[in-house]
Amino acid sequence: MQALAGLTRLRSISISSWDFAVCPAPLFEALQGLSCLTSLAVSRVTGTSKLRYLPQGLLLLDLWGLLSLDLGVCSNGICLTHLTQLTALRTDKLFSLESGDLLPASLRQLEIGEINSVQRLVGLTALRSLSAYASNVPQLRLHRVARSLSQLTRVQLCYKSDANEAAAAWPLLPLQHLELQEVDALTTAALQLTTLQQISCLTKLTYLHIQRLDAVQAGTWEIASVLRHLTQLRGLRLWAAGPWPQHRGQQQQQQQHAAPAAALMAGTTGVCMVDPTQPDAGSPAGMSEGCAWSVQRVQQQVEARERRQSTAADGDADVAAAANSAVGAAAAAGSQGCCKASLTAVIAALPHLNRLSLSLQGLGTSAAAELGAATGLTWLKLRACGIDSAALAGLASELKGLRSLFVEYNREVGDEVLPVLLRELTALTELDVRYTGVSGAGGQHLQTMTRLQQLQL
Repeated sequence: MQALAGLTRLRSISISSWDFAVCPAPLFEALQGLSCLTSLAVSRVTGTSKLRYLPQGLLLLDLWGLLSLDLGVCSNGICLTHLTQLTALRTDKLFSLESGDLLPASLRQLEIGEINSVQRLVGLTALRSLSAYASNVPQLRLHRVARSLSQLTRVQLCYKSDANEAAAAWPLLPLQHLELQEVDALTTAALQLTTLQQISCLTKLTYLHIQRLDAVQAGTWEIASVLRHLTQLRGLRLWAAGPWPQHRGQQQQQQQHAAPAAALMAGTTGVCMVDPTQPDAGSPAGMSEGCAWSVQRVQQQVEARERRQSTAADGDADVAAAANSAVGAAAAAGSQGCCKASLTAVIAALPHLNRLSLSLQGLGTSAAAELGAATGLTWLKLRACGIDSAALAGLASELKGLRSLFVEYNREVGDEVLPVLLRELTALTELDVRYTGVSGAGGQHLQTMTRLQQLQL
C-alpha cells in the first residue's frame, strides 16, 4: 500500500489477487491518491463499496470477478457516477447490469456480462459500443432506449433465448457493427425470417457476424436477399455448426408438390424466384420477368404431373412413381445448387467487402469459385467449406490482393496448390493450412518462405 502511494505519476496499473477481502479498503484508498491514473484493471473485487475510492481521472476500467459480498451495500448496486471522465467500462461475463447500478454518462464503450435492466442504458447518451455476453432486452424496452442512444454504432449481444424479439428495434439505431452469437453455444433459439428482414434495413452496417447460420429459419436465397442490401459491408462472418439451410421453397416442394402450384395458378399466392445477383432483379421489370418464369415453370410441372397421373391410371403406376421421384430429385438438386451459387455471388458482389469468414459445410468448389469476383478481399477464411486444390488455385488467381488466407479443415486442399498460392498471392503474409491435405514436406517448404509472417500447419 505504501509503495502505491509514492507512484503519483503512474498512468496504468493492473492488480490481480485471489483474496481482496483481507485488506481491501487500504488498497483502494491508495489508488485514490493516484491522480494521474487513467487505466485500471482489477480482478477479484469482493464487494462494491470499495469502488468509491477509484480515482476520478480514470478513462478505462476493467473489473473482473466483481463479487457482491458487502450485503449491506450491494442491494444498491455499483455506483461509478463520480468517474466523470470514464469512457470505457469492461467486466467479465458474470457481471449483470441491474436496476440499482449507476454508470457515468461519459461512457462510450460498455462491455458487460448480462443486461437485466435496459433502463440503466438510457442515460448513456455518448455510448457508441455496447457488448453483452447475455441479454434479456425485450423489444418494447429496446425501442425506448434506442431513442436516447443516438451515437450507438456497434452492438454485440449474445441472446440467452431469442434475438427475434429485439430485432424490430435495430433499425432505430445507427448500427454499423452487429454480431449475433450464442451463449456458450448451448442455446437452440433460431433466427426467424423477420429478424433477417430487420437486418436488411441496417444499410449502414460495415460488419455483420451470424454465428449459427444453420439455425436460421430461412433459405439461402433469402439470406442472399438480405446481404444484397448491405452494400456498405467491409467485414462479413457467416458460420454454421452443421449443414447450412436449404431453400424453403425446395423443402415445401418436397413435402407437398401440388399445393404451391395450384395456389400460384389460382393467383392467390406465389413466389417470385428472381436471381438477386442480376442488376434488374429488384426492379418491377425484373420481378415481373422472374414471376413470369416461375408461372411458366409451374404450368409445365402441372402438365407433366397430369400426364404422369394419367399414365398411372392406365396401369403404369411404378413407371409414374419413378418419374415423379426423378423429377423431384432433379428439381431439388437444381434448386439447391442455384441457391448456394446465388448466395456466394451476392457476397462477391458487395462493393466494399475486404474481410470474409465462412464456415459453411457443403459450400462446394463451384460456389467457392464465385468468390473470385470479390477482388477487394484482403482477408479470407474458408473453414470446413469442402473446397479442393483446384478451386483454391482458381481463387488465388483472382484474389491477388489477399494478405491473409485460412483454409483449415478442407481435406481436399493439398501440396499441389502451394506453388500457385505463393506465385499468385504476392502480398500474402499469413497462411493457415491446418487439418488439410498438405503434407509434412509441403509444410517444410512453407516454413522456408520468409515473407510468411504467420504460418499455421
